Amino acid sequence: MELTERHKKAILDMFVDSLQNTNSENRQKKMKDFTDSFMGCFRDFNNAINTALKERSVSGNIIKEWNRYLEER
Repeated sequence: MELTERHKKAILDMFVDSLQNTNSENRQKKMKDFTDSFMGCFRDFNNAINTALKERSVSGNIIKEWNRYLEER
């Protein structure tokens, strides 16, 4: 099943909420699970995530953590 833009937005919102509501130790697991599950669903995966993080005013530390995670991947 291909995800609609509405589905993608909902998934991104839930992911961003989960990152904000967990500690750094558990965020890494959430990032891995999300990336493994949904990377192929977004045309420009990293840009989609960074845009969602910025739109939701996520702390800079979480954004840095996300970008570091992708670099190490």
